[in-house]
Amino acid sequence: AIEAVPGVSKVKDSVHCLHVWSLTPGKESLAVHVIKAPGARHDDVLSGIKHVLERDFEIWHSHVELSGRDACMP
Repeated sequence: AIEAVPGVSKVKDSVHCLHVWSLTPGKESLAVHVIKAPGARHDDVLSGIKHVLERDFEIWHSHVELSGRDACMP
């Protein structure tokens, strides 16, 4: 789902280090690293990802770390 958000890079492993946990039943949290596509606006990609998480998975608390390809790939 995150890979389909406009502005998320299409390179392999553009969504990685994904962790989901629940402190109480029904209150899941998520942390993920995402590589954004060149030229994509940070705020647009971030809001798109958070919208998908809330709409499709009912995850209301998330930490999304966005970076360019160079920051994540050796």
